[in-house]
Amino acid sequence: MDPNRSLGFTSPTLTLEPVSLSGIVSCFLTVLCGGLNLLRGVHAIESILQNNGEDFNYVIAFFLGTAACIYQCCLFAYFSVWRSSKSLLALAVVCVCNLYLLELRNLWQILFHVAVAAFMTLQIRLRQPAGKAPDYNV
Repeated sequence: MDPNRSLGFTSPTLTLEPVSLSGIVSCFLTVLCGGLNLLRGVHAIESILQNNGEDFNYVIAFFLGTAACIYQCCLFAYFSVWRSSKSLLALAVVCVCNLYLLELRNLWQILFHVAVAAFMTLQIRLRQPAGKAPDYNV
């Protein structure tokens, strides 16, 4: 038995509105960008092992970008306090990581990653908690 439940500390879980088609597309593209960052991060580790430890910061940038993408998907799927602020912070992390990776990516790749992160941030902000049912107090 949960001790917090017996003391009355439980709060109602908030559900979010249903996912729209644009939300599904943005989540898919965000997972794709996270996967690409993860793959490039693994290849950067491989490059470090061959070049005696040079460019370790690129590995961190790739994995930090992956973490930001996954975090955006979690913010989109589940309700959280300060969702809008957290989504803007994740967008800022993606932008900073891509600016740092400017030497390894071309302009189109950077624009794609930043645009997908901005689109996901918009979807997070648009998906609000579901309202109460009409017969909630009955």
